[in-house]
Amino acid sequence: MWRIVMLAILCLQLVACSIGSSTAITAAVATCKLTNSDFVEVMDDGHSLMLKGRGSATLFESIDQTGTACMLQELGIPVYLRQLMSWTRDSDGMQQEEFDGYKIYWSYYSDYGLNIIIHMK
Repeated sequence: MWRIVMLAILCLQLVACSIGSSTAITAAVATCKLTNSDFVEVMDDGHSLMLKGRGSATLFESIDQTGTACMLQELGIPVYLRQLMSWTRDSDGMQQEEFDGYKIYWSYYSDYGLNIIIHMK
């Protein structure tokens, strides 16, 4: 009997863990095939995401523009906001915007590229 109870508890814990870590962010990372990227970091139990951009300096490796575009599209980030990100200059510093349940921060530096943090509110 105790084995059945222990098995039931273990099963419930596994289900709770899998439900808790499945978010729009984790789904987008999987869809864009960036699960094993060193330049994509899922944080806060799947509720935050950091994308490290590609700079002009070749010594900095990072996620490429295709990966960033895929993530932003999968998360439903509107075109106007993606355009604002692409126009950011070194001198602009950290930018932020809120959209549809997300708070988005980004900055651009020519040596590092576009770096983005997205947080689900």
